[in-house]
Amino acid sequence: MNVVWAYRCDFGHAWQVPEVREGEEPDPGGCPEAGHLPVTGRREPWADRIAFVVVCASRVTDSVRGTVTDDDRFYLTLLDRDGAELATPSRTLTLPEVTTRMAELSRLNQAEALRKASRMGFVVTDSIGLTS
Repeated sequence: MNVVWAYRCDFGHAWQVPEVREGEEPDPGGCPEAGHLPVTGRREPWADRIAFVVVCASRVTDSVRGTVTDDDRFYLTLLDRDGAELATPSRTLTLPEVTTRMAELSRLNQAEALRKASRMGFVVTDSIGLTS
């Protein structure tokens, strides 16, 4: 899904519907708030931005005692819009570190974000032409 259609009804309600088949306008349905039909609609491609996956780094280090470590640590993986992995962290991060890095990378286009992520210590996947 690289495109959404943005709709608006006469009552000012707005909603979006993903484009399923490239170049084909999807059925807008009715306004989710009141069921009104749309009066405007436009095709809006996604910006060239990366997506994020945050995964808890917790692991069981002693299965007999049930000891868990790194409960407060996370992995932040960077993906392209199709879900392909672009970069992974070289170490686990705290939640404040995750949110800071996401904020710093979220407004950059993909190439700029990957260059900056590499400087932040992420390991950038070789298949995209950038290596760390």
